[in-house]
Amino acid sequence: MLLRNPIQFLVGLQLLLGMFKLVCQRRRSNCLEIDMQKLSRFPDQVAFVTVISAFMKLGRLDDACHLFAQMPNPNAVAWNVMISGHAKRGCEWEAVKLFQNMRNAGVRSTRSTLGSVLSAIAGMVNLEYWIAGSCKGYETRV
Repeated sequence: MLLRNPIQFLVGLQLLLGMFKLVCQRRRSNCLEIDMQKLSRFPDQVAFVTVISAFMKLGRLDDACHLFAQMPNPNAVAWNVMISGHAKRGCEWEAVKLFQNMRNAGVRSTRSTLGSVLSAIAGMVNLEYWIAGSCKGYETRV
């Protein structure tokens, strides 16, 4: 349970808030991990994924991508956040590219990954169908 150890929870929360503040202050930080080490803070996978997810929800895809690039050995959860975030924000092509990069990196996909990728592909198909239909003078049905 999350609140079994309130001190550990508060320390983790302080780490996340500090990390988020650093990223917001230094929009294009060269290396967030170095900045965190200067403060004697060492982000783990959970901290990275939490901040990346927050950026995705705020629509700050560039910041999320920048932070993701700094993440050492992203796990399946990190890839899922990136793929689903891009798919939900209308960047279907980028979501599919991320999925290909995930597979090339040797990270196994999960059900969540496949759901996000299928959603992205469905969005691309609908867009292509609509464009093709509009160009040929056909009405599209919603």
